[in-house]
Amino acid sequence: MLRSLLLGAALAAVAATGCGSTSYSTGGGSSASQAGASSATRAQFTAQADAICTTLHAEQGQLRSRLIALERLPTARQARKAGGAIARESVALARVAEAKLQALARPPADAATIEHLLAGYREETGYALRIAEAIAHEYPRGQEAAARGLKRAVTVDRGLAAGLGIRACAESE
Repeated sequence: MLRSLLLGAALAAVAATGCGSTSYSTGGGSSASQAGASSATRAQFTAQADAICTTLHAEQGQLRSRLIALERLPTARQARKAGGAIARESVALARVAEAKLQALARPPADAATIEHLLAGYREETGYALRIAEAIAHEYPRGQEAAARGLKRAVTVDRGLAAGLGIRACAESE
């Protein structure tokens, strides 16, 4: 049972984390305003964001495979330790992707929506990091609460991504 809870929480942390997130500020308003200073068309932004999200999802797919393999470990303690580390790896990958998204030139008409989406991705990764920590500290209630928050954030962010035409993020697993 514990291993199933661990696997479910870790899979949620890896699979649901958006197209790039972070739980810390990447420079606050100056980063956003610098990216917004250079403009792009929506098609240009969408194509670049799709490429970033596609890469992230491929990397996270490899992590999901490693998580599933944890079922074969002999003890729940080993699975918990490895699962938490894999979830933290997913967070690190998402942070890199978020930085790339943050640096993209934005279409002026969509700048506010894009900033809202990026803030949502930061929130997603914050939840994923909480899941990883809850796994490491054997705190099932913390895992469940963070998983609920992550699910809510992902739902909102997928809608924003779909509205912008960023299919790779809107249709992520």
